[in-house]
Amino acid sequence: MNYISNISSRVNKELDSKLLSMLREALGKSKVKRRLSDNNVFKLRAYLLPRDVFVISPKGLLMNVFTVSNSAITIRSDSLGIFLRLGSLNFSRTFVAYGEIPLKYLTGRLKIEAKTILPPILSSECVEDPRLDPEIPTELYHVRAYYMSGAMRSLVITFHSRIKYGVNYVRINSLEPVTFDYEGVEYLLQDYRDTFPLSNKVMLVRPWIKDAGIGGIFAGFREGSKVNFKSLRPIPELLPNLEFELKTGANASLKISSNEYLILFHSVERIHGTYYTYAALFSNDGEILGITTEPILQPQPSIYSGRRPSTIFVCGAVRLKDKIVISAGKDDEILLIMEADINDILSKMKYVRG
Repeated sequence: MNYISNISSRVNKELDSKLLSMLREALGKSKVKRRLSDNNVFKLRAYLLPRDVFVISPKGLLMNVFTVSNSAITIRSDSLGIFLRLGSLNFSRTFVAYGEIPLKYLTGRLKIEAKTILPPILSSECVEDPRLDPEIPTELYHVRAYYMSGAMRSLVITFHSRIKYGVNYVRINSLEPVTFDYEGVEYLLQDYRDTFPLSNKVMLVRPWIKDAGIGGIFAGFREGSKVNFKSLRPIPELLPNLEFELKTGANASLKISSNEYLILFHSVERIHGTYYTYAALFSNDGEILGITTEPILQPQPSIYSGRRPSTIFVCGAVRLKDKIVISAGKDDEILLIMEADINDILSKMKYVRG
C-alpha cells in the first residue's frame, strides 16, 4: 500500500491539461480520412477457451479461470509463448500468466498449461494487457489499474518489467512505472493504458483525459521506460474522429524491416462501443508513413458471441514467414489466434507524405 501511495503522489494533473490542449489542437488535422467498413483481413487460426487454461499461482495452487483475453505473444524456438491475461468471475480483477504452445499445434481448439508471473499487488488492483517491446522480447509492458476511495478514485498506470527466460521457467525481475520526464522531474499521468514502445527510440502513449472524456495516441522519445514529456505529440491520423469515434488506442508494434514498424491500433465507435482495428506504418523515429483507411479486423459474432460482443482487442503480434500472427481477446472472454498475409495488410495502406 505504501508503494502504491508513493506512486500516486507522483501524478501530475497539469500534464493531463497540456496533453488535452495538444490533442484538441491536432483533432481534424489528419492527412487521411478513416472510415468504418466490414473488412476482416485477419482469419481465425486457433482459439483458447478459459476451461482449457490450466494455471497455477506463484505458490503452486491450481486457479479457477473464467476469462482469457488480451494477451501478448512471442516466438520461443519452435513454440509460441503467450502472456495470458486471465480472470475469474470479475473481469476487473485479472492477472498475467505465461505458457507455451508448439507452433505445430497452433490450430483449432488449444489447451495450455501456465504459471502466474504478474499477480496483483493489492486486492483493489487489476493487472491488464501485457505487451512486448518489438525488438527486445525480454522487455514487458503491462497495465495496473487501481480503484480506490478518496480524491483520486482511480489510477491506471503502465508498468515496465524485465523477463528472464529459463529452461523450465519465466521470471519477472523488475517492476517500475513508465515515467514522464518534465523539466528534470519524473512524473506519472493519472490514466495511461495502451502505452508501450513503438521502436527503440519512441514510446506510444495513450492518455485518457477523464474530465474531457477523450483519449488518443501520442508518440514521444524515450530512454528505456522514461519518456521525454516535451517530445510527446499526438498523431493526427491516429486520433479519434469525433463524428463517430469515442477514443483510439495502440495495440501492438511489430518490426517488419530495418526502419519500418507495423502498428495495430483500435478505435471505439461512439454509439455501440464497437472496437475496430486498423494498421499504420511508422519509421524508427516515429514518422507515420502509411495507414489503412478501413478496419482490417472487427468483432465477428459468427465466430463467438460472449459477455461483451462488441469487443476484439489485439495485444500481441509476431511474424511467421509471410504471415502476421496476432493474439486478440474476444468479448472479454476468450483468446483468438488469427493470421493475415503481410502483403494483404500493406496493400490496404494509404501512404502519407510529409
